[in-house]
Amino acid sequence: MKARTERPFRALTAALLFLALCAWAGAALYRCLRPVRRSAVAARAVYTERAALEGIALREERLLTARETLRPAVADGCRVAAGDAVAFAGDKPLLTSASGRFCSDWDGYETLSPALCPTLDASGLRALLASEPADTENAFGRLVYGFSWYFAALCEEAALLSPGAYRVEFEGREERLPARLVRAENGLVILRLADAEGFSSLRRCRAALILHEEEAIAVPLSALRTLPDGGYAVEVLGASGAQSRPVTVLGIEGVSVLLRPAEGEQLFRPGCTVLLG
Repeated sequence: MKARTERPFRALTAALLFLALCAWAGAALYRCLRPVRRSAVAARAVYTERAALEGIALREERLLTARETLRPAVADGCRVAAGDAVAFAGDKPLLTSASGRFCSDWDGYETLSPALCPTLDASGLRALLASEPADTENAFGRLVYGFSWYFAALCEEAALLSPGAYRVEFEGREERLPARLVRAENGLVILRLADAEGFSSLRRCRAALILHEEEAIAVPLSALRTLPDGGYAVEVLGASGAQSRPVTVLGIEGVSVLLRPAEGEQLFRPGCTVLLG
């Protein structure tokens, strides 16, 4: 009697163990087969809004010429006072009539001046950009007068800009120069800049006008989620799991998107982990 009782018990126990083993194996298999969501770390970034410029530098300057061979008396880029010698023809000095910056280079556009600024328009600027330089025979340098110069440029956003203080990035230069926008109309902007060492050789060039700049958070594009109301969010991993946090899209740089977190946001910040799609 006892043997008959134990046999069903052992069979039940074996069945329960088998079911538990199947459940454990199924869970393990699910973990193996379930796609693991990728993640990335949000990085601190700076969003910069720029307006593209293409233009020409206008300065008060004079091309220095002489038929005889001259020996420079000052180094390139140095400022000289009125009456200083900038070169010698033998023992005879070539004196300046006014103070300025001596430049040992020239390009044939020295006759252009800021006097063009009040009447220059976009079509006139295009003509200047397409014009050929003047003859520079017997030139050995130039003298740049004053402590400011102008940059007249084509700009698609000109009609949206207001006169005032800006910063300018010239192509190939890392330094941002402070500038004052004095005219902005019909595709043309005119900027006044202070004289700066190393920038006296700029003539026809491209640049960018800095319109706005703010701190941002950069994440991969695949981290961005579109909400039903048309807004955007990211999923941030926190102590209690993933949480959706609203964001504002500022711009896209390569494979990253620059975001502004919601006001007062604490979870979505540089260094946090976001889930990728």
